Amino acid sequence: MAQFHIIKYLYEVEGLSQRKIANKLGISRNTVSKYLKSNQPPTIIQREKSYGKKEFSSETKRILPIIDQWLEEDFKRWGKQRHTAANIHRRLVREYGFKESESNIRKIVRERKKVLQEVFIPLEFQLGHQFPFDWGEADIILQGKKRRVFLFYAQLSASRVRFVRAYLHEKQEAFLDGFVHAFEFFGGIPTEGLFDNLKTSVQKILQGRNHLEQESFLALQTHYLFKAEFCNPSSGNEKGRVEGSVGYVRRNALVPEPEVQSIEELNEYLFHWCFEDAKERKVPHSNELVVEMWEKEKEYLHPLPEQRFEACRLVSPINKTLETYDFSLMPSLNKNRLMKLAKGEFVERKENIIFLGNSGTGKTHLAIALGMEMILNGYKVKFTTAYELVEQLLISNDEHKLGAFENKWLKYDVIIVDELGYVPFSKIGVELLFQFFSNRYERGSVMITTNLEFSEWTNLFGNEKITTALLDRLTHKAHILLLNGEPYRFRESLKHRKTEE
Repeated sequence: MAQFHIIKYLYEVEGLSQRKIANKLGISRNTVSKYLKSNQPPTIIQREKSYGKKEFSSETKRILPIIDQWLEEDFKRWGKQRHTAANIHRRLVREYGFKESESNIRKIVRERKKVLQEVFIPLEFQLGHQFPFDWGEADIILQGKKRRVFLFYAQLSASRVRFVRAYLHEKQEAFLDGFVHAFEFFGGIPTEGLFDNLKTSVQKILQGRNHLEQESFLALQTHYLFKAEFCNPSSGNEKGRVEGSVGYVRRNALVPEPEVQSIEELNEYLFHWCFEDAKERKVPHSNELVVEMWEKEKEYLHPLPEQRFEACRLVSPINKTLETYDFSLMPSLNKNRLMKLAKGEFVERKENIIFLGNSGTGKTHLAIALGMEMILNGYKVKFTTAYELVEQLLISNDEHKLGAFENKWLKYDVIIVDELGYVPFSKIGVELLFQFFSNRYERGSVMITTNLEFSEWTNLFGNEKITTALLDRLTHKAHILLLNGEPYRFRESLKHRKTEE
């Protein structure tokens, strides 16, 4: 098309003869004459009509089926162990007496690969080698109300066994937790996972397939010893049929919308559905049931480690749960009230929780445990001690970055401030802490653990007006949990000693 334009320009604008144009461009006069007689530039379709498609020689036609067979077999192999065009040419010469040039084979291989990549469906996968992963969405009826849930989906590529688990969010905690349950369901760990460029796993997309991955995702890979392969940006089709399989689950497992009282109930249903689905479906291009191929594939999976991976992102240096808290050692604490708070409704209402009691009564344990529950409910939680928080506020203030620091912390749904009252603050520190809590008032929840009665807070802050204003903000719409009695840690220690004896 470009040559057509140049010929027209030289002839009509510069006034050159057909002979001079042919000499200038190094083409025949017949070509110049043909283009000048035409009013439209030649297109690929027009050229094919005029000249027809290029015919291969009889020698090339003879080996085309062989090339196609080798390329199709390559799709079943690891990407680093496939034929190159040069290798194909050498094999054709050595095994089939091919007599034409390597450059001709290069062109053929390049074109045949394009066609095969679009239409070829792999019939076989190496057992225990790969699992693709994807997220999906579906609606359910949760406690009588319609709720959108997120579906974690993974599949063993060889046996086609499916695993699906529902979450109320698709944040990092759900992402990691899904793999823990998926590997346990599969009965082992495949060699390689195929992933999209999810924010939960990839910090920054670099050129090609090199990625900076989240530390937590690297920890998951290290714990289970599998390798992550990432799809190219905007090339989700590299994951093959997994995206269509999410739709299959939605249509076959979640229609009509299941009515459940909890996510746990839904996941128990999905767990059994995956088993039944494996018993009913056959592996494509095979007479074997998925469950039969799955039993074979289990022999090729890496064994599960002895310990489970801790999927919850830490909210503190120590993990605590409500299950590990012995309520019998603290009879003054209303367990039912605490379990109700664990559902997370106080976060939606921007309410605070204050754990007030003597040292060693389990305040930090309960605050961390509730924080863990909030993470599992999809909320962002931050843990700090009161001393560390004031230190960070003072540094940010000195660096004139206080506003940015406070805005960053506003992104957290819940902030746990531990040990308020153990260390006194400077006058500036008190003012900054008051400003920090005031900024969060009715904008986000705060959990505080303290060993001081409210009447003693004036001694801590050194200013009665600030103390009154701060208590007014913190206790407005707050849940105050009193932990009285003997120190929890002391009684728990005695209990363990008796058990050991």
